[in-house]
Amino acid sequence: MAPTTYGFSTNNQPTDHDLISKLFLEALLDGTPGTTGDKWRKAYEDYNTYLTTTHTNIFDWFSVYAIYGMGYYGLPTQPVVTSAADLAALNARASERTDAAAVSTPLTAVEASLHSITEDRRMNLSIEIPEPVQRTNEKGEALLEIPGGSDFTRDYFAPRLPVIQKTYIFPAGSNVNSVSLKSSVERAVLGPMQLQKLVPVDKTNGSHEGSFEFDGPYPAERFAWAEKES
Repeated sequence: MAPTTYGFSTNNQPTDHDLISKLFLEALLDGTPGTTGDKWRKAYEDYNTYLTTTHTNIFDWFSVYAIYGMGYYGLPTQPVVTSAADLAALNARASERTDAAAVSTPLTAVEASLHSITEDRRMNLSIEIPEPVQRTNEKGEALLEIPGGSDFTRDYFAPRLPVIQKTYIFPAGSNVNSVSLKSSVERAVLGPMQLQKLVPVDKTNGSHEGSFEFDGPYPAERFAWAEKES
């Protein structure tokens, strides 16, 4: 896979074209069965999740540019093999060349499964956020990090602020109707500082110049959520 146009990323972390490439490689090596086409699709699904959970403007110019500016060069029907056992099984199937009979799922089991997930349920979740650690680059710009690993806001030309991401797994077929913030605690942890910004970079022309305009606190929303079927 490769960009079909100028390849974009940022000065501090993989985004845009680089992020799609990274997600594709992670999908190839995640150990789940599928073809290269399945993995390519998963990379785009993960990229869409990234856009909807970390961007204020999810359809900014750079993101759309990356979506339409990547190409996969190869056969999407090729099976992905990541272990010796998978390779042996693939070779065995190739040598047999027999048609496998389709196995249908009993309708009663499907009905029972669907019936069991139609009930409405509520969950109360709490998240403890450790004290952030401040790091400063050679320009004197600060970056706040959450101990134990964290992501960051990814709006171009805006300050990079730590983001806590949590994943919750529900039974197959579940739908999340809504997520609400019931309470939170606000406090100032550090004084005024110059924060590092996320700057888009293309691999031909270098860093791009621009600004991010916002009124009031940034980010405007304290949390975002997205659901994904896997």
